Amino acid sequence: MKSEQESPLFVKSGQLADRIRNIAHAKWWVDTDRDILRQVLRSGTSVGANYREAWFAESKNDFAHKLKIVRKEANETLYWLELLSQTPRSHMCTDLECAQQLAREIIYLTTASITSLGRKPPKPT
Repeated sequence: MKSEQESPLFVKSGQLADRIRNIAHAKWWVDTDRDILRQVLRSGTSVGANYREAWFAESKNDFAHKLKIVRKEANETLYWLELLSQTPRSHMCTDLECAQQLAREIIYLTTASITSLGRKPPKPT
């Protein structure tokens, strides 16, 4: 079994948090962007925290539930990033594009994991 640190979701959630912190601390955002930046910082860093919590799930169902929370947080993060990308200065931030791609990949990976958790193993013949 893979360790937590070898998981693609673990790696990508850490990369997402790093990008989000870079975005949130960029000096060129205007005051009107601050509320959105706070939201994206909360949801973007929550992805990794919730994934880490999933590793200590009490059951398969609990693990699937926690992965669904990870997916929801990644989707919320993508929403806030999309709003930020519409601001006039967003062209200055390649971190924004990278973070959006990472959020999409996390949504894809969690969806695939949740789907495979729901499948029953084949019956022996």
